[in-house]
Amino acid sequence: MQGKLSEMQRFRETSWRFTFYLGIFATGLYVLWDKPWLWETAHCWIDYPRQHVPPEVWWYYIIELGFYCSLMLSLFMDGKRKDFYEMLVHHFATLSLLAFSWSNNMVRMGSTVTLLHDSVDYWLEGAKLAKYLRYQKLCDSLFIVFAVMWLITRIILYPIRYVSFCSHKVYCYK
Repeated sequence: MQGKLSEMQRFRETSWRFTFYLGIFATGLYVLWDKPWLWETAHCWIDYPRQHVPPEVWWYYIIELGFYCSLMLSLFMDGKRKDFYEMLVHHFATLSLLAFSWSNNMVRMGSTVTLLHDSVDYWLEGAKLAKYLRYQKLCDSLFIVFAVMWLITRIILYPIRYVSFCSHKVYCYK
């Protein structure tokens, strides 16, 4: 591994991640907007496990998998960071969940959860960019938006909408 990263290198990497996260979130919205399972999670289980995966959803999934594979590999090629092990665990967990949902044909649920998680990432990267540019007030504002969005998506929407309600519906309708 190389030595410490310069601020310019960190800025470039953060710019790339910001661009990707914003682009993949917009792509996910575009791809999933007309899918009934985005709006009603019971549709995630209709005809399971023999569900057709539309080509645009397939590409969305493959791009996400490829991106997280590249992030995992770049951990070993870039300069060592303080959060190396945390990011290693995070990227491994993300790849494992994507691969598991793909291999079990839980793509409907996996794609909605991925979109939900993608809705937050670009806010954090934007806050980092503002920090590198020394716009502290903008950094603080973007971080607050990130924190609020993270709480809403990970602590409220995900467990309530995608776990308890969906599980209840599946259990009750079988």
